[in-house]
Amino acid sequence: MANNEEKEKKKPDLEKLADDLDPDKVNEKTAMPHLKAHHAYKLEKISVVSYDDFREQITKYMKHHHKEVYKTDMPDEIAFERARQILEQMFEKEGGFIGAYKKARQGRLGEIIKALADSEEQQHRVSYVRHIFQQIDPLDWDSHVDLVKQYKSKYGSLLPESLKQKSDEELAKDYQALIDHHVGVVDKAKERLKKYEPKKEEEERREAA
Repeated sequence: MANNEEKEKKKPDLEKLADDLDPDKVNEKTAMPHLKAHHAYKLEKISVVSYDDFREQITKYMKHHHKEVYKTDMPDEIAFERARQILEQMFEKEGGFIGAYKKARQGRLGEIIKALADSEEQQHRVSYVRHIFQQIDPLDWDSHVDLVKQYKSKYGSLLPESLKQKSDEELAKDYQALIDHHVGVVDKAKERLKKYEPKKEEEERREAA
């Protein structure tokens, strides 16, 4: 009896999980803190003069961003390595990390900083959505099917035809596809947050002109 009661206590609140996947709620918890962190940063120059300068600038920004969003300090070596990995991926078609460095030397440091902020924001959104979906025991088949049913009742209209045609059980088996789809839904819903995005002084002056 005790074991059964303990098992019941550990079952996730499926209705709450479905509510936590609301795109606006996801963006409020993930996108907004990153947008604010980026706009709070004062870019003192638009280009770097050396590799050491580049390392310093991207490390400085990553430390700032992490502090603003997570309220904790990030060591220099972790901040730089994280920035290097991001730039290697974000500018893959333009030479990766080295390509980003060249851009920064050409007066495009702001673009590099924005890429770091965007990547951190995207990773947070992906992690949040996966965290919500994956709170269910992977061996608890009934709960997975139940969550799919509740998800479809709330967000079924957002599903692509390829997923709409699948049964609840089929979607529960193809859980990763549902996760990936919802990340995309949240990305699209982010457009609605733009009107709440803090603006830098120069942008406000440009709009007022």
